[in-house]
Amino acid sequence: MNMKRALSYLALALGLLCAVPVGEVLFGLISPAFWMLIAAHVLTAIFGAAGFYLLTSEKKKMIRAGNVWWVFASAMCIAIPFWGIITAVVIYAIQGIAKKKPPPIVSEEIAVPGAAVFKKPLSKIRELEILERIDIEPFLDIFRIGRPELKKSAIKLLGSIRSKAAIKALGKALLDKDIEVRLFASGVINMIDDDFAEKIEEKKKICEEKPENVAAAVELAKLYLTYADSGLLDNIQSRYYYHWVIKLLAELPVSAETCYPMARAFNEIEEYNKAQECIDICLLANPFNALYNEMHCRNLFAKRQYTALYPVVKKMNDHGIEPVNKEPVAFWT
Repeated sequence: MNMKRALSYLALALGLLCAVPVGEVLFGLISPAFWMLIAAHVLTAIFGAAGFYLLTSEKKKMIRAGNVWWVFASAMCIAIPFWGIITAVVIYAIQGIAKKKPPPIVSEEIAVPGAAVFKKPLSKIRELEILERIDIEPFLDIFRIGRPELKKSAIKLLGSIRSKAAIKALGKALLDKDIEVRLFASGVINMIDDDFAEKIEEKKKICEEKPENVAAAVELAKLYLTYADSGLLDNIQSRYYYHWVIKLLAELPVSAETCYPMARAFNEIEEYNKAQECIDICLLANPFNALYNEMHCRNLFAKRQYTALYPVVKKMNDHGIEPVNKEPVAFWT
């Protein structure tokens, strides 16, 4: 028997001993002074809770208040010291005989490989692409059948991914039957939204201080696009930010750097002809840029100009232009 278990049994024995005077009062056997009754009450609660905590808490994690049994024992001992500790001991003994001791609540972690596990270093864009393409289906399975702690770990990981698919999965967690899971998911979504708001305010402040700073304005426009594409907003709110992108970039000098995000915004609000004008400027500056060609394909597909789409895809294949999003281009092909 190790020291921890011996201490737990000793604490429980002391708790039962201190509960004896309380029991005697309940059965009308003695009438002690009021302060003695209160002292017995307090000592019963302290020793009973400590005994259960030591008996059922995890090794090396005793400081963590994560064990359900010491909380139960504390409540029982404080509320009804004699019957409380007797009930807790009986329940624990029955579960021990049935070999179903109450397990401690532990946090379960979900992890995905980082960039270091790949054979060659990844660019930031490539890392974001991998995060964007993480299969969300297992997370949805967790929200359907997983335990609350596992669901919280999944929510935490989805909050770090922050892709549109991840935020959509977080929306599923908002419908969970467990109120703690719903509140946790709501907190993560609000945190992501607050991060966007904080970054937008920082960029807006820079643009207001230096209106001639084209790079800062473009960064703000891209941030608006990311926010609108995130899945945090409804259609009306998203269109509002797309229009802000267009208004912001229209005041800047015409270049591929300003026209590409504008083309994305026009494409999202279904003004495809204006999007094509911006794309043409981008392609004139760099005809072999993967992002520009992919946006060109996306716009032609949205306009159902399939005859014009095929030569663009063929040009990308012939010149080895690798798109960021391969599946749509493969579908168009």
